[in-house]
Amino acid sequence: MHFTFQITLVLSLITTFNAKAEEAIFFKPGNLIAQTTKKKFDTGQNPKEEITKAETLLFLDNHLSEIKSSTQFSYNIQSVGKLAKEASDIINVLLEYDKKMISANAELASGKSVKYLSIVKYPQNNPIILYFLERDILEMQRLTKGQPNYFRKRIRTALAEGPRIKKINRMFKGKNISALTFTIKPYATDPLRNSPGRAKYKKYSKKTYTFVLSREVPGHLLEITTNIPSKNKKKILLKETVSFSNLKKM
Repeated sequence: MHFTFQITLVLSLITTFNAKAEEAIFFKPGNLIAQTTKKKFDTGQNPKEEITKAETLLFLDNHLSEIKSSTQFSYNIQSVGKLAKEASDIINVLLEYDKKMISANAELASGKSVKYLSIVKYPQNNPIILYFLERDILEMQRLTKGQPNYFRKRIRTALAEGPRIKKINRMFKGKNISALTFTIKPYATDPLRNSPGRAKYKKYSKKTYTFVLSREVPGHLLEITTNIPSKNKKKILLKETVSFSNLKKM
């Protein structure tokens, strides 16, 4: 599995990636990775040196600690708007458990084969987060013809900037639950978005990513929503949501 985010899963760590660096230099305090960087150019992003709450919520918290048998999580995925390629599907995430969490694999209910679903060994945080982010990166590549690593770096650094975490209440299975939410705008401050030949980047630079997590939801991830706003507020360019549907013991 060649997800950039996969480093977090396999090694159970998070990287505060500084996109101002041309090359990453890592060191390990305990089992966390921090990073030393040299400023090369202005990216418009200002990541913190310490691990942020957003990074912890997504990549360091053990979302699967209460799973003690092989289990399937199902997530609805919906796309709406002028740029939507597919309307909806379901991602089924199969967690294999044998005295400990062994692996995660996933497939679409439609049976369609996609690049972003693959096996994750010994997961601790919920693999649906990585699956959806990798799906989103492929979608941004489709829309802009840009390089996947650019989008990965912008998303990762936006999380490392420390977005504001808000406490909210949401309805889940007919019950009012407590949740945490935060939003990032990875491309909004990129100085290169106004460069000649990057009109598509500018068009999508206001894209937002909103995460909602709750310990009262199996796997902790309630939903992720991405939104590319249109100049016409009555129309939607592209809004995509992945949300928890159900759990099934295998």
